[in-house]
Amino acid sequence: MSCHLVPDSRFARAGRGARRKQAFFFTLRRRARLTSCALVLGVALGAAPLADIEKDPALLALAAIPAGQINHAQARGADPGMGQTGSGFRILARDRALLAFSLAVFLFHLANAAMLPLIAAEITARSGDFANMIIAACIVLPQAVVALCSPWVGRRAELSGRRTMLLLGWAALPLRGVLLALLPGAWLPIAAQAVGGISAAVFGVLFPLIAADITRGTSHFNLCMGALGLAVSFGAALSTTLGGWIADTAGVPVAFAVLSLVGLFATLAVWLAMPETRSD
Repeated sequence: MSCHLVPDSRFARAGRGARRKQAFFFTLRRRARLTSCALVLGVALGAAPLADIEKDPALLALAAIPAGQINHAQARGADPGMGQTGSGFRILARDRALLAFSLAVFLFHLANAAMLPLIAAEITARSGDFANMIIAACIVLPQAVVALCSPWVGRRAELSGRRTMLLLGWAALPLRGVLLALLPGAWLPIAAQAVGGISAAVFGVLFPLIAADITRGTSHFNLCMGALGLAVSFGAALSTTLGGWIADTAGVPVAFAVLSLVGLFATLAVWLAMPETRSD
């Protein structure tokens, strides 16, 4: 009541400060949006690159290099015998190693992605108050295994080849599914999750390594990583749908058995179709 009867100058100053601050951030956001639109429009019209060249001496120096003196094959790491022309996108798309690895990656994530959500639901039903702690252990322990195993995986991939390590990592996936289906209680599945850490370590190390092997000399590394990322996304999206549907209709153990079978198919795809990509 006193606030209405006796206006306080401090309240008035605070109100004006808040309004000024709000107006400042509104103007800042509006200018950021306008700047973004101007940059996009400038790039689309070709104005931004010209402006950058005028301002940046390095771009001026690069623009002065004659195009005929650029060895494109050497720039992308191609072999000397390949000449100036590279293998191109169509040759990359027909690469047997890329197609086989894409299939193996798709099947890997089709088997892998649904396992943790399913076991988390089972642990919640079995353990009650300890569910959060057990699920946290199921998440953290595989990460610790990845951190410990990744250096060894990288060294072995250079010594014994990519294919051998791929078989090791992919074979651990169906083993993990079988253990999750058979191990009783709420605590023992943590051990099965540790086995999954081996698969995660192999995948994390060899995924970019094999992509670099496949695209050596083609300058299509990013394209290859994008294609493999699409296989990862499709496999993971279908995995949760498939695993959840089987768990609802036939039970969680059956879902783990089916996912293990898919993991076995992924291992067979590596064994039968994946060539060695390491260069001698």
